[in-house]
Amino acid sequence: SGLVPEEATANFDIALPTTTMLMPNPMDMSGFAGICGNGMMAGASARIKVKSASDPVGAIAGFTHARIVERESKKAASLYAQFPSGDHVALLVKLKDKSVTIDIKASVAAHARAIAADLTNMAL
Repeated sequence: SGLVPEEATANFDIALPTTTMLMPNPMDMSGFAGICGNGMMAGASARIKVKSASDPVGAIAGFTHARIVERESKKAASLYAQFPSGDHVALLVKLKDKSVTIDIKASVAAHARAIAADLTNMAL
């Protein structure tokens, strides 16, 4: 009478951002430069308007689960993350006026595009 049997199943879809899978693995500047300059990385970019974030780089690092490799105060930053598969993700963040441009380089082109889409939907 209204009870769900133990064998009942329910199917549903959950849309998670691609960035959910990223891990903030350690990376030094020379390793970061090597990954970005190896010619094997696919690129994409995103632009975000800054409305209220006092630390856009910190917010982007948190959202993407990325480690800040290098930061130039209020102007630019380099961030690094990795997928569990070992695929690399490098983010080059540039701050100008009330917007942020993020150049994404990833081992897999689809990852770069998906991360760009995730970031475009982010509110700062």
